[in-house]
Amino acid sequence: MLLEFQRDFAAFLMRGAPPPVAIDRAPGNAARYGVYRRNFAGNLTGALGGAYPALHRVLGDAMFADLVIGFAATNPPAEADLHRYGEGFALHVSRTAPEPAWLLDLARVDWAATCALHAPDAPAIGPDMLDTGLLANAGARRLVLRPHPSLRLLALGHRVRALRGALLAGDDAAALDASREVSADGENLAVLRGTEGMTVLDLPTASFRLATCLAGGVAVAEVMAGATDAEALGLFLYHGFFSEAEVV
Repeated sequence: MLLEFQRDFAAFLMRGAPPPVAIDRAPGNAARYGVYRRNFAGNLTGALGGAYPALHRVLGDAMFADLVIGFAATNPPAEADLHRYGEGFALHVSRTAPEPAWLLDLARVDWAATCALHAPDAPAIGPDMLDTGLLANAGARRLVLRPHPSLRLLALGHRVRALRGALLAGDDAAALDASREVSADGENLAVLRGTEGMTVLDLPTASFRLATCLAGGVAVAEVMAGATDAEALGLFLYHGFFSEAEVV
């Protein structure tokens, strides 16, 4: 009976299903237990509002809350720590509220920034690595750079970085202008908790390809041999893209 009650109560919290029979029997019980459902919905909406701040501002409180509850119905939290809750919400939004098309990309940047914010701490390799002599012998020694735990590289279908910046700054006029200028040209972003705090960089295609290869474990010498944007490595090191250099 306890297991049955727990299952029914969970369904009631997540999907608004009829409350368990044990609740329904006593007059007024359903209304009192409704407080739990409202608190549950409020906690999840607050958690995902923090994880997707720009998306929240675009959609508004009511629509955002409805999307959170719809998402939670099939993707309930698996743990008590809600800082890690919300992966997959961007895709849910794109399927449930598919217009404008750039919503998915905006949500992806929000989630990448949230993951970067809560990623483990790690020291970053600085630009002084270029002067240590390690790179000079990289061809023979197979030098590999390990990405910082907070680094996220995103290839987006729309240019949403400026719009997100205006939304987070609370500048409604700038956000409206930026939303009109969102294009489907796409952009490549690096999101990380770097040497200057939370950072969202717009990378040229060649630099993004270089960063992706290095973060994927391709040896420095191999990557740099065909690089058309070799100076980008200094930029990556300046911002703290990598936390280790390893000879393999």
